[in-house]
Amino acid sequence: MIRSSLGATLKASMRFNDLIFVSQGRELPAHRLVVMTRSPVLEKLIQLGELAEVGGKCMIQVNSAFSSSAVEYLLEYLYTESYACPFAMATKNEPVHSATSALELTDGDTNKLKANNDTATIVGDLISFNDEEMGPVVDSALVHAGDSAGSSQEKSKSLVVQGALIQHLHVLGLANMYQVRALADVARGYIANILSHVFSVGPALQVIEVMKTTDKFDGQVWDLLRSCIMPHVQSPFARRLLGEVFILCDKNRSDALCQKSINDNLKSRGRLYCHRL
Repeated sequence: MIRSSLGATLKASMRFNDLIFVSQGRELPAHRLVVMTRSPVLEKLIQLGELAEVGGKCMIQVNSAFSSSAVEYLLEYLYTESYACPFAMATKNEPVHSATSALELTDGDTNKLKANNDTATIVGDLISFNDEEMGPVVDSALVHAGDSAGSSQEKSKSLVVQGALIQHLHVLGLANMYQVRALADVARGYIANILSHVFSVGPALQVIEVMKTTDKFDGQVWDLLRSCIMPHVQSPFARRLLGEVFILCDKNRSDALCQKSINDNLKSRGRLYCHRL
């Protein structure tokens, strides 16, 4: 196992790098040995020669749905066994380093999942689900009722929370995809730490949107978000609507897994056909 101090030195210099992560147009260099040591998935791909090589360097094309910042966090962890939380840096809160269940994330105290501020605002994500025939499910006046409330400092902190939640979810998705289990624990811990300190409906719904579009999903975090959101949805219609969003997330995730299985099957058939030729 590569020691974190050696990994940090390698990351700082990037000398003799022989692998590149390509993410949203950016090229992030790395070393095969470091990556193979941490990720069994990438280790297998590299050993089997499944990755394209350019100029003697393996190229890993990361799904564009994942932010390049999340890939940087992934690399930071692969080299140093840790990564910095933007929320912790902005608020000086101590990060939670690992967690394995929703109860463990909160030390068994479900009250920690409730927001510190009971005034909840349903954001624009819900307006897009309004039914034209039945009329609006969510009143836009309710959505924007809290726009002018709060100081600029509070709004700035809210943006940090929102960005951190989404970034950690991206990191969690990458960790699950590449089977870096220790990193997944760290990401879940960061998410739990953020939600236990401050919570608003808006950031969580944006996180749900991220969950809906790709396979960046983790059941424990999903349960945690649901526990946080539901007490803050004041309208019965909005509560029902949020339930429909949960169902949609499950459907999209199932469809994505099904499509992946189909694609893998087609690739296998293609290889077999080429072999016969």
